[in-house]
Amino acid sequence: NGGSRSSSDGNTSLGKKDVNIPYIASDNSTPRSLVIAEVLKKAGYNVTTTPIQASGPLYASVSQDSDSFHASGIFPST
Repeated sequence: NGGSRSSSDGNTSLGKKDVNIPYIASDNSTPRSLVIAEVLKKAGYNVTTTPIQASGPLYASVSQDSDSFHASGIFPST
């Protein structure tokens, strides 16, 4: 239905929210993040994607913003 939807219990609504997706500009993270961004946009979210050069700033960005997440799936060994 192309916009904001809610569940039958009224507790879950989709769309019309800002979502930030920082990602490391790499062969595996970039396409995954951009595809997720497009899916969220079609669900009615306002999505911002931001390429980041290193994993440290990526994890810091996500930990400081409750409306951010990353789809990289690569975690440092330390």
